Amino acid sequence: MSDEFNALVRQGTWELVPHTDVQNVIGCKWVFRVKRNKESGIDRYKARLVAKGFHQRPGTEKPVESIISLMGATFSIKDLGCLNYFLGVNAIFTNAGLFLSQAQYIRNQLSDAQPYRQLVGSLQYLARTRPDISFAVNKLSQFLHAPSDVHWQAAKRILWYLKDWVGDKDTYHSTTGYVVFLDSNPISWRACKQKTIARSSTKAEYRALAAASFELVWIKHLLHELGHPVSECPAIYCDNVGATHLSSNSVMHTRMKHIAIDLHFVWELVDHKVLRVSHISTVDQLVDGLTKPLSSRRFAQLQTKIGVTDGSSILRGRIKEITAD
Repeated sequence: MSDEFNALVRQGTWELVPHTDVQNVIGCKWVFRVKRNKESGIDRYKARLVAKGFHQRPGTEKPVESIISLMGATFSIKDLGCLNYFLGVNAIFTNAGLFLSQAQYIRNQLSDAQPYRQLVGSLQYLARTRPDISFAVNKLSQFLHAPSDVHWQAAKRILWYLKDWVGDKDTYHSTTGYVVFLDSNPISWRACKQKTIARSSTKAEYRALAAASFELVWIKHLLHELGHPVSECPAIYCDNVGATHLSSNSVMHTRMKHIAIDLHFVWELVDHKVLRVSHISTVDQLVDGLTKPLSSRRFAQLQTKIGVTDGSSILRGRIKEITAD
């Protein structure tokens, strides 16, 4: 704590000024953390004095510069080198690209006794790097209020599946699912139960199409702000002929009035060439691995095509390198 406080004083992080009634005083608190290395061992103990940002009022604070170069001119910033471990995720650079693994996080979850809700929350976090478990985790999330032994066993089975790597008939709610690729790399995915019951497969598919369109537009804006605008019109592939046809048909159908907002949203994007919707065969639809139960063979095929691979050899190689060092 002393080192942290002295560093803040040396850097001139704050200055004392008289208090007035028009100012919003923001409190602060000490936050203690254990920083772990890539082998999940203890690297060092950290203490940080942080401001309680939730006490802020719009319009009373100065804009915060986020450019690292400008921050470096004011604060003492330490370059930690290449990313290797962050928030429970191991980042391993290979010749083929960046491999993300949560192997140690999975082992920690298996060794800890925790409530069902906490376990499902951990699985939802794991789904950030493992889209192949999205459907199963989404299913378990529907029983947080009253889990049974069956749900406990299913949750544990997912963890063991991760460690070993070897349409909902309960509520009749359809599942929305999509995977967004940048070139050949999956960068965003989602699987969640739709809030209302769809009276046809076309309506259910179109709701998922609208959700994917919203995500795709957001990613386009993000890439543009990062200085990497998308030059080509991105495509959304849908295996439902009816939903694909509706995306470019501006004539409102009476039977589709319940999804009118989704219809107009996608129509406008297609009409302005922000994106395009193309039909794809069900055999080639990758997102089925996130939205429905499949045979083990079919699931393994989609798993590989999405980009989820067995990283045991990479992890073993990493351990050998560390041992050698």
